[in-house]
Amino acid sequence: MNPNRKKESSLFEAYKSSKKHGRYTVMIIPQEVGKETRQYRVKARTVWSMLIVMALILVLLAGFGVYGLRNLAEESAILITTQKEIASVKKDNEELIKANQELTNKVAILSDTVNQKVEEEAAIEAQEAEKTIPKGFPLSGTATVTEANANEAAGEGAIYIPMVIFEASAGTNVIAAGSGVVSFVGPDDTDYGNMIKIDHGNGYVSIYRNAAEPKVELNDEVTRGTLLFEMDENTTKLGYEIIKDDQFVEPLTLLEIAG
Repeated sequence: MNPNRKKESSLFEAYKSSKKHGRYTVMIIPQEVGKETRQYRVKARTVWSMLIVMALILVLLAGFGVYGLRNLAEESAILITTQKEIASVKKDNEELIKANQELTNKVAILSDTVNQKVEEEAAIEAQEAEKTIPKGFPLSGTATVTEANANEAAGEGAIYIPMVIFEASAGTNVIAAGSGVVSFVGPDDTDYGNMIKIDHGNGYVSIYRNAAEPKVELNDEVTRGTLLFEMDENTTKLGYEIIKDDQFVEPLTLLEIAG
């Protein structure tokens, strides 16, 4: 009889015997020839306990796998939603930046327009203010000029008043030297006959003395060049004075500033 078969038969019998007694024989058979086969006897209860533990481990691993997959799916969905929200916010931000740039450009244009308007209004106001200064020549034509002193009182203590006397030809008009309001029209207490005062509203008052009939009335608004007197053969002299802040000033000095 073959020894190997005899050995296998004895092992099988041992296995059957161990099974009857509630035990299992675990054999480790090496692949290499000549090495001894090892046997381990394990109780059936132990084997079943190990199988149950392994099954529980497999169940737990499967549960963790399912839980992990579900969490991964949820996280993936959250990530996709977040990415969409980020893209939407980014798009909204780009649109806001574009709208802000457009608004900034409009504000800049509006600011330039307002500044230009303010500059134009300031220039107009400056021009209007310039017109109220009595710099203009008070006659419509040429004339000879003589400086004189007009004394409000005769004798000792007389007040010095600088005056310019213009000698023109008949047909020359006496005109306002600047814009303002007529504050006085009436007879003059000098040899000129009549007097017109114009309040220019900026501290300046211009005074015109002539023997002709006045062409304006009290409280009339005048501009530079408005007719005040018409000279004829007997009224060719004009006495001209200027007051600045209640003080008489040299008229020719102001006319020189006007050029």
